Amino acid sequence: MWFWIIYILSCLCITIFFFSFLPSKWKLPFFILFTTLVITPTTIEVSSDNLAPAISIFLYDLIFEKNLSYKSLRVLLLSIPINLLILFVILRLKRKFF
Repeated sequence: MWFWIIYILSCLCITIFFFSFLPSKWKLPFFILFTTLVITPTTIEVSSDNLAPAISIFLYDLIFEKNLSYKSLRVLLLSIPINLLILFVILRLKRKFF
C-alpha cells in the first residue's frame, strides 16, 4: 500500500515538473496521458493478486524474459481512451460554460 502511495506521489511530482515547461494549451492533455501510462496498474502474473505498473510489467517481460506479451497492456488499451474521452468532455464543458 505504501509503495503505491509513494509511487503515485513521485510520478505526479515528476510529471508536474516536466510538463510545466510545455505551453499551457498542451499541459493538461500530456499530463493526463503520461500519468495514465505511468500509473495504470495490472497484475504481475495471471494467478497473483499483486499489482504493478503496466508499462513496467511490459518492459520487464520484453527485456528480461524476452517475451512479447500484450497481456499487461490490455489495461492501458482501456484506460487511455477513457481518460482522453473524459478530458475531451471536460474541455468542451469548460469552453461552453466558463
